[in-house]
Amino acid sequence: MVSTTPIRTVPHFSVRAAGGATVDYARDVWQRKNLVLIAVPEGTDERGLADAYAPVAADDTRLVVTSAPVDGVPAPAILIADQWGEIAHSETASTVGELPDPGEVGSWVEHVRHRCPECEGEAR
Repeated sequence: MVSTTPIRTVPHFSVRAAGGATVDYARDVWQRKNLVLIAVPEGTDERGLADAYAPVAADDTRLVVTSAPVDGVPAPAILIADQWGEIAHSETASTVGELPDPGEVGSWVEHVRHRCPECEGEAR
């Protein structure tokens, strides 16, 4: 069963991501790049997921796959956020296999890349 995560902005975090690099959200991503955060339970093949979802990342988007805890983000979950940390889409699941596939995540990343924040502000 998949559900929407209730948080609206990405919490600032510092985690060890797939491949062993430390990612400090405030220093490395926030106000610089869009974010795809994939939070997984400990023992999950993080490197395999990072490889599978690698096509969604580009120069303007950072992919972070981690089993380290992130405040307010359950595992497994996927968050797609703009460079300012506003979450455009998020999903949680009972198992990693129930998370959205890379194609669906890629569509959300494209949405974030092309949306008009000023227009969305007028609609609120």
